[in-house]
Amino acid sequence: MPTAPVCQAAHVGTLEYQQAWDLQLRLAQEIRDGHRPNTLLLLEHPPVYTKGRLSKTEHVLLSPEALQEKGITIYETDRGGQVTFHGPGQLVAYPVVNLKEWGGPVKYVRTLERIIIDTLADFDVRADLVEGLTGVWVDDTKIAAIGVKISRGVAYHGLSLNVNTDLSYYDNIVPCGIEDRGVTSVSTVLGASVEMEQVRYSLTYHFGQGMDFKMVEADLSLELAAARPKFIGKGLGNPFLEERVPQTLPKKLSPLQLQQQGGVVPHDSRNFRFRETDSFLLGRLSRLANRFGPIGFRHKQP
Repeated sequence: MPTAPVCQAAHVGTLEYQQAWDLQLRLAQEIRDGHRPNTLLLLEHPPVYTKGRLSKTEHVLLSPEALQEKGITIYETDRGGQVTFHGPGQLVAYPVVNLKEWGGPVKYVRTLERIIIDTLADFDVRADLVEGLTGVWVDDTKIAAIGVKISRGVAYHGLSLNVNTDLSYYDNIVPCGIEDRGVTSVSTVLGASVEMEQVRYSLTYHFGQGMDFKMVEADLSLELAAARPKFIGKGLGNPFLEERVPQTLPKKLSPLQLQQQGGVVPHDSRNFRFRETDSFLLGRLSRLANRFGPIGFRHKQP
């Protein structure tokens, strides 16, 4: 049986939109060149509106002056879709992945939708698709948006999931160009806030399952710290890929962690291993798995 492709997952905190975009472009080039495995970026943005290639000017309801007064930036982007909001309390996932051997754009977007639906199911939120519309919905309200760009076989941009989001920001736009439907969040549906770390953990697991990737944790903090405000990648010489065999993890943990047993992850005839300081990431996942159980497995059990 062929070995599943590697995808490294990195939580990079809160990033300005332009910084995250620059990071994706650099990662995409390194992935095309075979210098880096597929990478899933997990983050939040300060308040920002982004316009996709199909956006209409009239769908931004505030003037540039009003946006400036509110301290909200707006970006014209190269992704698909229309205007949307990103901000605190919203989980943004940017998969930078090589799709040449995986499948086309329709399969990819449908897979992202299923990943979101499976993630929400871990929190007892029943979500579904709406025929003719992209994204994920709870009844008639949108809880997650998707907009991607595929360039020379590598996809970037991705998805946003409203977790504890301040939904009032959507009042200033026509979200995704859809005038007759509203937006919602996990906390709105459940009537209580949700721990973002839990959601990241669940989404990472389901992303690996949906894409058939072997997920490994990576720490990009050193690169980000060295690169602010403009990201400059370092290719295969990245310090977070220095060789180390990760600590042995108990079998009680999730598939995401169990996939890391053995330490060596093959990719383009190179061996990628974790450096010593990444042990805190493995420990954090261990605490999550022990506290919340193996998220993603529970709805497969009788």
